[in-house]
Amino acid sequence: NLHCPATMAPKAAKKAAAKMSQLRGGYGESGSGKPEEVWLQSQLQALRRQRDEGPAWLQSKHQWHEEQLMQLLELLRSGGLTLPTDFRENVEFYVSQLDADASEETFYDDRDLYLPLLTTTTAEAAEEAPYQRVVDESEEALIALEKLKAWSDTSPNGISNFAKRLKAQSHNALVQEVGLTRLSGLLGEVRDQKTQPAGLAPRALMPIVAAAMERFPQDKQVQRQGCSALRAIALSPSSGLSVCLEADGAKMLVAVMRQHLRDVDVCRTAATSLATMVNKSQGSPVEMSRLRSCGAQALLQDILVHHCNDVQLDKVARQTIPFLKG
Repeated sequence: NLHCPATMAPKAAKKAAAKMSQLRGGYGESGSGKPEEVWLQSQLQALRRQRDEGPAWLQSKHQWHEEQLMQLLELLRSGGLTLPTDFRENVEFYVSQLDADASEETFYDDRDLYLPLLTTTTAEAAEEAPYQRVVDESEEALIALEKLKAWSDTSPNGISNFAKRLKAQSHNALVQEVGLTRLSGLLGEVRDQKTQPAGLAPRALMPIVAAAMERFPQDKQVQRQGCSALRAIALSPSSGLSVCLEADGAKMLVAVMRQHLRDVDVCRTAATSLATMVNKSQGSPVEMSRLRSCGAQALLQDILVHHCNDVQLDKVARQTIPFLKG
C-alpha cells in the first residue's frame, strides 16, 4: 500500500495519524445505512468540507476523488461491493492530509486507489449479463455497410456524411465496427503525406470515434476497432496525440480494458494503442502527464496477472508501465 510521503514532517505525520484514528473511530457507529455506507459518507462529507474551505489547488483533486467514492457508494447500495480494510485506510490517509498541514508539493494524490474495486465490479457485471450482438440484415443496413467499407471522401463534408451514416445506423454494431475500421484505414493511407485531408483532422474524428464506441461498450469488436482508431488518430502528424489526449483518448482506452479485462484480444489492442501514445509522448511533459493520470498503470498490472501467457500483451504492458510511474 502507498501511504504517507517521505516529505511529511514528523509533527504533521503525527497529526495525520491522529486524524485517521479519529476517522476510523467513526466507522461502524450507529446511523442510517450500513456501516460501510456510513463510513463512505463521512469521507465524502470531509472532502466536501475541505473543498469549501481549502486552497484552489485542492479543488480538482478532491472533486475527482468524490466522483470515485460516489461510484463506490452506488455499488455498496446495490450490494455488489465490500470495502477492504487497506482501502479504507488509504482513503482516510488521503482525507487526513489537509488537516496535517500538507502543502501542494507534499500532498499525495493516489489516482490508482480505486481501480482494483471498480475494475473487479465492472468485469463481474459484464459476466452476469453476457452481451450478444444483434444482426441487422435489412437492405438499408447492407447498403450502409457497403458504402462505409468503400468510403474515400475525406473532405470535411465527406467525413460529416460518414458520421451521419454511422449515426443513422446507431443500433447496428457491425456498422459501427466497419466505420471505425475504415477510419483507421483512411488515416493510415494518408499518414505519410505532407498535407493531410481537412476532413481527417483529429478534432473532427475524435467525436465520431467516441460516439461509435459509446453506442456499444460491451461489443468487443467495436471496442477493438475503436482502440485502433484512437491509435491512428494519435499517430496523425497534425497534433494527433495532443488532440486525442485532450479528448480523453487515453481514458477511453483504460475504460475499454476495464470493461473487457478478461478478453485478451481487446486488452492487447487497447494496451498497444496506449503504448503508442506513451512512445509518442516522449519529450512532452504535458502529454505524459495526461497519460500518467488516466489510471492505466494499475490496470496494466492487473492485465499482467490475467493474461500472463500472452507474450505480446505481456511485453507491451511491461514496457509501458515504467513510463506511467513517472
